Amino acid sequence: FNTFGMGFVADQGGPNETLYIAGTGLQGAPDALARIDLTSFQVQSVGNFQPAISGAELTGTGDGRLFGFYKRTQTSTSSVIGEIDPATARVIAESPLATVNQGNGWAFAFWGGDFYMFVGGGTASNVMRFRPSDNSVATVGAVSSLIVGAGVSTCAPQN
Repeated sequence: FNTFGMGFVADQGGPNETLYIAGTGLQGAPDALARIDLTSFQVQSVGNFQPAISGAELTGTGDGRLFGFYKRTQTSTSSVIGEIDPATARVIAESPLATVNQGNGWAFAFWGGDFYMFVGGGTASNVMRFRPSDNSVATVGAVSSLIVGAGVSTCAPQN
């Protein structure tokens, strides 16, 4: 992987977690999903995203689900939140966010049943919330720094 987004996902049936990465391919290869073995730090490929996505940042949930915040193509201006099968890299559900543009710096996190996107450009980011229960998108804050990484424990509240 040349560049990548990442997120932890709780393993089914236990307290362990797996670190997944969504990477942009080298030399024009498609974006793909992999996991990092936290003992050896070796990257283990899962596969190319199906359908193809671009520039994904990842977050996971305590119930073992993996989500990505991405664009459908490199030239898209709107974004998508999609649930991704961590075993196959298949996108299994999507919520289009027509009014959310990743900008040139973005991050993604899940907390309390909602998704938070940090999107921006230059030296500032807007904090956006997507609430799956009613499909609403709202700007909930602004930060005078460009946020390019966010992490939440999979122990965080699920709702």
